[in-house]
Amino acid sequence: MTENQMGRKSYYPLASLLVALLMLTGCTITLSPLVTPEPTMGGTIPTDAPNPLANTSWQLTTFEDNGGSTPVVAGSMVTLEFTSDTQAGGNSGCNSYGGTYTVQGESITFSEMAATLMACTDADIMTQEQQYLDALHSADRFAVDGDQLTIWYDNDNSKLIFTAGTAPTPAPTTAESTAEPTTMPTEASTPLPTATPAEEGGLPTDAHRINFAPGASSAEFTSTLAERATDTYVLQAQQGQIMSVAITSPNNDVLLSVIGADGTPLKRYQNGPPTWTSTLPATQDYLIEAVSVGPATDYTLQVWVEPLGNNNGAEQVEFAPGETSASRSGALPEGGVKEYVLTASAGQTMHVQTVGYSAPVEFTIHGPGGGSWSGEAKGSEVYIYTAQVTLPSNGDYVVSLTVPANKGATRYDVTFTIDGSGSQPATPSPVEAEHIEFAPGTTSAERSGMLPSGPGTLQYVLAANEGQTMTVDATSDGTPLSMMIKDPTGFSTIPEMREVQGGYAIGAQFVLPATGDYVVTLQKADHTPSTNYSITFTIE
Repeated sequence: MTENQMGRKSYYPLASLLVALLMLTGCTITLSPLVTPEPTMGGTIPTDAPNPLANTSWQLTTFEDNGGSTPVVAGSMVTLEFTSDTQAGGNSGCNSYGGTYTVQGESITFSEMAATLMACTDADIMTQEQQYLDALHSADRFAVDGDQLTIWYDNDNSKLIFTAGTAPTPAPTTAESTAEPTTMPTEASTPLPTATPAEEGGLPTDAHRINFAPGASSAEFTSTLAERATDTYVLQAQQGQIMSVAITSPNNDVLLSVIGADGTPLKRYQNGPPTWTSTLPATQDYLIEAVSVGPATDYTLQVWVEPLGNNNGAEQVEFAPGETSASRSGALPEGGVKEYVLTASAGQTMHVQTVGYSAPVEFTIHGPGGGSWSGEAKGSEVYIYTAQVTLPSNGDYVVSLTVPANKGATRYDVTFTIDGSGSQPATPSPVEAEHIEFAPGTTSAERSGMLPSGPGTLQYVLAANEGQTMTVDATSDGTPLSMMIKDPTGFSTIPEMREVQGGYAIGAQFVLPATGDYVVTLQKADHTPSTNYSITFTIE
């Protein structure tokens, strides 16, 4: 094994990744039958053959290299699931991870990999996790033989050995039902959360029934979970509605499971971060589980359900007096369309930006004279599309939003800005990174200032050593910020912003996996108002 360690702890959750497969029958929860690809003759796979890994699940058993075989650390579980022809992920021992993969014949590559940032208490599991993620980054070919998957990496010098199947999710705990969410402590005697099954033919007796306030389509609950315990919520919704669920916790160690009351599994807590969005398959109750995989902790559960028919017909957008921009939020199913109408004049400049939480939200602006302009993807690591157009004529402009096929449902935010200058946007100046150096005898440094209206990017470089702990925290008093931390190995971490009293906060803390320069990029979106910011760096 390598000596690199990646013990990571995040203050904020990440964006959603994967949907798992398990079946709920009667009062027990079991895994659905595993699809295991058959090996081809001679161990080779034709380049035009169907992808043999799609919709399969695996559990790591062994690392092999020229020095021999090393089994996974006792008590740890490392999983790899291929849920489609392009998406892969699982649990790397401490953290959930995910990204895309490509198969051509016997070759395999993983890309755009991202991971959550929970810290491991076991140094051996931290080391194993880093070795495993590094192995996926350098994977080059694979072979399937019955219930065994082998992935070669490091220029074919080393192997990962998997067996078919993963561990089941726990059932929910039981306790007396209450109107508001309360702490339901449950002692656990196994490494994973334990629970008591639901009553025969009914819902779990401890389920907290969620009822939205009149006219509302969302709710938020804050509660506390005992170590390795489970809280269960129940929400009734209709077929075709879009439900979105997110759980936040200080160390990102409260995970999410979603199961239909009819036994249909929708989200399994072991796979992906604690966020999920999908179009509901049936009119029924849906069980939402908050599952602790660490010590006792506070957490916040947010649930949104898009009303049926909410996306039918175009919505007129009007700015408040004195304002030049307006924002809207909603949810769209795969292939769904939502239209907004804005009235504007020739010579004005219109800017539109969409942010998709679990899938891209593309859009096209249709002008009154027949012209059209499409949004362009901004960056490759977040789902942001933007367009800026100097309007050619007076009249109504229709902005049509859609989610591409095979991308799934998603919540979204869209911002419209119209100014009267008619000027084209200025070409942004190159970002000059600032090297952060601590004063003698100190372990932290702070930068602050004001970012003017419009786009803004700040970049910082810090030199640090493997094994040190880095903490980066930023706040904004008026405008959301995004952050990306790139380590010397090329791995990028994207903490998720959260709203706090008086503004927004974003940041991360993790044990450094390598010696070298760490690049922190702080960014404000186009056509956003000015904001005061502060960012603090600590290395210990």
